[in-house]
Amino acid sequence: MKHLLIMICMCFTALASAQDVKVLKSVINCETGTQKAIEDFNDGRYQVYTFGMMMSNTNDNDFNQFYSAYLTENYNISLIHKGDIVMPDDKCYSDKMKQLLSVKYGKSMLDEVKDDALIAYEKVQQVKNGVCFKSPEEAKRYVLGDWKLKDETTHVTYRFEVTEGEISTQVLLDLDYYNLDEKEALLFPSNQVIKILDFDGCYNVGIENNEYKFGGIFYDFIFNSNNEFECEGYHFIRVAH
Repeated sequence: MKHLLIMICMCFTALASAQDVKVLKSVINCETGTQKAIEDFNDGRYQVYTFGMMMSNTNDNDFNQFYSAYLTENYNISLIHKGDIVMPDDKCYSDKMKQLLSVKYGKSMLDEVKDDALIAYEKVQQVKNGVCFKSPEEAKRYVLGDWKLKDETTHVTYRFEVTEGEISTQVLLDLDYYNLDEKEALLFPSNQVIKILDFDGCYNVGIENNEYKFGGIFYDFIFNSNNEFECEGYHFIRVAH
C-alpha cells in the first residue's frame, strides 16, 4: 500500500511537471517570437503572418496575391500565410511586428494600405477588362483607326483620327448609301469628339453627351481586344485595310 501511494504521488508530480513545461514552453515561444520580430524589424526584414483557411473564391485569391505583392513592392513587407494551425511563437512574432510597423508608418497602417491596394487592384482589373488604360498614349493606340458595326450589314465606317489635338470622328459612307430607301442611323456623327478622361490614373475612352440639363453623361468604350470594342450595347470591329 505504501509503495502504491508513492507511485501515485510520483505520477501526479510528473503530470504537474509536464504541464509546467508546456506552459513554460508557450511563454518561451512567445518571448522568442517577440524578440525575433524586434531583431528582424531592426534589420529591415518586415514579415507579417496570416492564419486560417485559404479562401476558395478566385477573386479573393487574386486580390490576396496582389495585396501581398503590393506590400512587398511599396513597403518591403512580406505577407506570409501560416495555415490554420496557430503556433504561439508565430502569433507573437506577427503581433509584435504589426505593432512596430504601426509605430513606423501610422496607427492603422495595414488597414489603410489594404484600402489603397484595393483601389489599385480595381484599376488593374479595369485595365485588364478593357474599361480603361494606363496612359492617354495607350488609349489612342487602341481607338484610332476605322471601325464599323459587327455582324451587321452596314454602309457606314467611323474613322477616329487626331484633328487639332483632339480625336474626332469622320463618317465614311458607301457609294450606294444615298440610294437606300432607309437611311442608317449614325451612331457617331461627323466631328463627334472622342474623349480620353483621367479617372485617378485610369484613362477611359468614350463620348460625352452634354445635352441634358442636369449634366453630361460619359459613354465608355469597352475594348475586348485591340480590334473590338463595345459602347452602349453596340459592338464595333476594326476595319482592316
